[in-house]
Amino acid sequence: MSWFNEAVDDFHVNLNINTELEIGCSNESVFHYFEMFHRVYPKLQKFEAQDTPEWIRVFEEDKDAEGYRWLTVEKNRVASGHTNPASLEEAYSLHCKVLDFAPTALSISTLNVKAIDLMYGFDMTYEGNHDEVVARALAPACFERLLDGPETRIINFEPNITFAVDDACNIQCRLAIETRTTVPQITSGRFDENQFSVFFTVRQYWTPQDRNFVEALDQMSTIGERFVDLKVIPQIIRPLAEAISKK
Repeated sequence: MSWFNEAVDDFHVNLNINTELEIGCSNESVFHYFEMFHRVYPKLQKFEAQDTPEWIRVFEEDKDAEGYRWLTVEKNRVASGHTNPASLEEAYSLHCKVLDFAPTALSISTLNVKAIDLMYGFDMTYEGNHDEVVARALAPACFERLLDGPETRIINFEPNITFAVDDACNIQCRLAIETRTTVPQITSGRFDENQFSVFFTVRQYWTPQDRNFVEALDQMSTIGERFVDLKVIPQIIRPLAEAISKK
């Protein structure tokens, strides 16, 4: 990817349509919805039904491939994702089709839409204490006195922040970091080579005035790319990559 090249190991662009009420569609409707995508993306072939309380239906490409797409239909959410797309436009093309197909195929009224999320995810591999490397790279100066000292072992540091970008606070952005180091790993000193993730999500809360899903995606992608370009890559991803390289 042109944004960061070797700075991260995997990159994701995901979309969620979150609903107020449960999506009351039949299995036949779900299969028809997935088949519509199979005609466009023939590599979408693997179907899985997870009959947990969340009721999830999954349709995906081969996850062992370098880049792959996936779709889900859940009780209160329709989602799609593209891992390691060749371009942002390629990922957006999948999401545009979801926004085009889902309302009709799954009977999702605009009145039932709570919010739409566009998420950019960045996975970075580190064989060590994820929380420590994140803290060393990103913790503010006021934390330095807490972190210094041989007795200090950081066991949790997952900063997140949410902010609005419009006067009504209907369009919100959230930056969150998810680490995956456990306390037993820290106490034993034995770490697996695992990934931690940086997520930047643009959420638009749906209002009665909002009618066009694709226009909403265009607006969210413009906001998302601007913040990722100007803020997330230089101020989050690069410092993390540098901290990993020094360990």
